[in-house]
Amino acid sequence: MQSAGAGYGSIMDHEREIADLRAGTEQLQDRIEDVRAEWERKRRDPAVPGAPAPDRDPEAANGGAIAGDWEGEGRAANEAGQ
Repeated sequence: MQSAGAGYGSIMDHEREIADLRAGTEQLQDRIEDVRAEWERKRRDPAVPGAPAPDRDPEAANGGAIAGDWEGEGRAANEAGQ
């Protein structure tokens, strides 16, 4: 037989887990924002190789989607005329 306290402890554990997940989500969102900001700075710096300027960036021209750049997509992109 379970005591009343056992169920309450389980609820507390779940609430703690939810709080931890929310905190982790916020930290991840902050990190994503930091990485995006860093990438934008690098795109604007001509001294950074491999970071195309926004006006020459194929990702910016198509809403971020690039077909044919990843393994297995080349043929499908070619057939689609991209």
